[in-house]
Amino acid sequence: MRLGWLVLVGIFLESPLPAASAQVGEAALAEAARGAAAITRRAEGLRRQPPAAPKERPPGPRARLCYSPEDILRAVAGYMGISLRPESPLPALRYESDITLAEFQGLMAKQWGMRPPVITNAFAEDANVIVLMDDPGYYSRLGRWVDDSLAHEYVHYLQSRYRGQRMTAEDDSLEPEAVYAQSWFRDAYLRGPSRRPGCGLPQ
Repeated sequence: MRLGWLVLVGIFLESPLPAASAQVGEAALAEAARGAAAITRRAEGLRRQPPAAPKERPPGPRARLCYSPEDILRAVAGYMGISLRPESPLPALRYESDITLAEFQGLMAKQWGMRPPVITNAFAEDANVIVLMDDPGYYSRLGRWVDDSLAHEYVHYLQSRYRGQRMTAEDDSLEPEAVYAQSWFRDAYLRGPSRRPGCGLPQ
């Protein structure tokens, strides 16, 4: 996967989830199309910029999942038509607030072909670790949730572990499926009628 897609998406359940349609809507397609032009610009800008000094994390509560990781994974696997295997190790989950920039760089440098200057949402393929941003202001500004960000990263986990699709710095072909699945999950389980009471809207 090319760096630009990963960084752009990174920067920009306790009971089972109800069934929801897996059809990708026009909004998801439009969202991916709008982001395509900005992705390359963002990637090139990050490659040129010097390493950023670690920023102090703002105090206060952090954004956390409403649905359980297991339920999110089951929903995403169903969307992708994948049957989960109990023997396949699940990725470890780390939050931005409990990982250092140096640790994140160590996880992602080989996969992205550079040492990222900031912590973003990402799946570290070799380490089998998902890192999630947990700044509530970030999600509030974009009208998104930690849950749909995790859905996005689970797509990459399933692509890697179940389909054998390797994630590389030169290849962004795996990213559209993750963008569509994230939009589908958000619309179905955080904005739509299938959302569990207490999850999703209002932001």
